Formats: sequence, C-alpha cells, structure tokens
Amino acid sequence: MKPFIKSDEIQNQIDSTLNSVLTAFNTMSQIKNQLLERNSETNQFLVKFEITNDAEKTWKGLSNSQSKLYQYADPVLEKWNQRTKITNTQLKVLNQSVQTQIQTILSDKERLIQRTQLKRKASVALGKSSQGTETHDVEIFDDSDFYAQQLRDLVESGIGGTEGDTMDSAVFAKKLTQAQKQLIKKRRKVDTKASKGRKLSYAVQPKLQNFMFPEKVEIPVIAEDLINN
Repeated sequence: MKPFIKSDEIQNQIDSTLNSVLTAFNTMSQIKNQLLERNSETNQFLVKFEITNDAEKTWKGLSNSQSKLYQYADPVLEKWNQRTKITNTQLKVLNQSVQTQIQTILSDKERLIQRTQLKRKASVALGKSSQGTETHDVEIFDDSDFYAQQLRDLVESGIGGTEGDTMDSAVFAKKLTQAQKQLIKKRRKVDTKASKGRKLSYAVQPKLQNFMFPEKVEIPVIAEDLINN
C-alpha cells in the first residue's frame, strides 16, 4: 500500500489503525486463552502464539491454534448434534455428520466468496467515481443472503415446511405473516388497565354448599342453676 500513499498524515493514520487492530486482536486472544485455561477439558488444547506486525507469522500461529482446538470442538459438536438430531428424516444432508456438512459447504470457497461480493445495492464504493456495470466487486462484503436463508429456514420449520419446498417472495411473505400471527396468539393476554389502581382486582369465590345460618335457641331457666352447682 505504501507506493500509493503520498501523504505522511495518511501513513500515520494507517499505522495507528493497524496498531489498534493488533491491540484488539491481542486482547481477544488473551480472553480466549484464559477461558481455555480455566476449563479442565480444554486447557490441553491451548496453543499460544505471538501476535506481531508480521501478518504471515501471526496468521500461521492462529491457524495452528485453531487446528488444535478443533480436536476438542468437533467431537463436542457432533455429540450435541446427535442429541438434537431429527429422527426418521428423509433428508440425506441431515443424515451426515456436522463436519461432513461443513466440509461440503466449504469445498467450493471461491463460490462462497463470490456470493459475498455481489452488488445488491445501487451504491458507489468509496474512492470510485461511478457504480459501473460489473455484477461483482472484490471490495464488497455482503452476506445478507445467508441471514435471509436462515430466516427462511426458521419460518419453514415453524409452519410446516417440507422437503423440496421452493417459495417465491410472495409465498414467503405470506407464510411469514402467518407465523407472526401465530406468535401473537400464543402471547399471554395482559390487562394494561389493571395497574395503578385504575381497575378493581378481585377473585370470584365459589358458591357455599351445605351452609345453614345459625338459629337462636332459648336457654331454659334451670340451666343457670345447673351451671352454678
């Protein structure tokens, strides 16, 4: 980047930003190390590395640390996946292990990266004079389609989506509205006027059964003499 820099002020700002990023990275690394050390199951998978201005060396240390941690994370992830696994599913993908599903998705990294570089909005990148006619831009990172798919899966699973369902935007919006209505129905009804003494609160008592009012009985005169004796 230095050949494109013509101002010492800009270079100082870049250096300051780099130092701030390294400081934040070092802080997060220390927090992760402390959490791993406190857990007796994970402290043996802790690999410390030095964070420096050398990006290649720092990235290599981070990769080695993560590879060691995967030895603990993968079995735990698979264990909880088996506990929450859908029984009798006909989806071939869900019958695979979590690691296999992740590796299948990451097998084509170039395609995943290109999906995040699509121009989904009519905006001009900083430093460019015009939008251009290209459909991709390497300076863009937009993963909104991932969260849209997450929402789509959530709605389909909540209102009876089945395998092979392909919904367009209109059908998806309709099902989303139905899911919101069902959520509103499940909410507890609360009387907002019953607070601050604006409404009398009372509980209806059940009717009394086999109850008889007392009857006045005249006491004989001789009863007082008997008591005194």
